[in-house]
Amino acid sequence: MDFDTLEKMLDDKTTARTPRMKRLGMEQKHAAALAYLLGPITGLFFYACSVPGERLVRHHALQSIALNMLFLVIIVAVWFWMWLLSLVIPLMWFFSIIYICVLAAYFLIELVAAVAAWNEKELTLPIVGGVAKSFRGPSFEEMEQKA
Repeated sequence: MDFDTLEKMLDDKTTARTPRMKRLGMEQKHAAALAYLLGPITGLFFYACSVPGERLVRHHALQSIALNMLFLVIIVAVWFWMWLLSLVIPLMWFFSIIYICVLAAYFLIELVAAVAAWNEKELTLPIVGGVAKSFRGPSFEEMEQKA
């Protein structure tokens, strides 16, 4: 195998199932998985860099933003109740266990969603997945079918 054949194989964009992102030049599955890396920061970044036909990226970016906002509310609620009840009853150890369980669930859900994005699946999580589905828009194929 010569160098030209190898270079042509590496540059062939038809082998990928999903097209590359228009603005960043990376595959959609990589951008969708990276949307979960730093929570809402990377979610907002990849959503802003995606165009309306890049449904996989937009879905996972929006789901990442919604998931992180949901867990932020849960963490604040746990901390509030931990502080409020610790004034009356010394149960800090109990709320510390709840806090650790919430964080473990958060990281596990983020990992599962990132792996699903890497495998080009539009995993729809309960509660936050509906938000992502309603705002992600159609794919390139669906836009071509309508035209």
